[in-house]
Amino acid sequence: MLPVRLHVDRWPEPSSSEFFQLPKNIRLKETSTEKDQIGFTHFRYKALYKGVEIEDAMYLVHTKG
Repeated sequence: MLPVRLHVDRWPEPSSSEFFQLPKNIRLKETSTEKDQIGFTHFRYKALYKGVEIEDAMYLVHTKG
């Protein structure tokens, strides 16, 4: 899957599977959150299929504000 750039006014709740329109048996698990010096917050999520981690499936979200 190629990177996708999305612009939203407000980032939804951490379990944003619905936001990404993922199948119902795939969910996202937040693995880290960090804020940088210029005001961006970086979220990392692992994708899980029926509770089992999908190898190399990661979502990165960068927000400002």
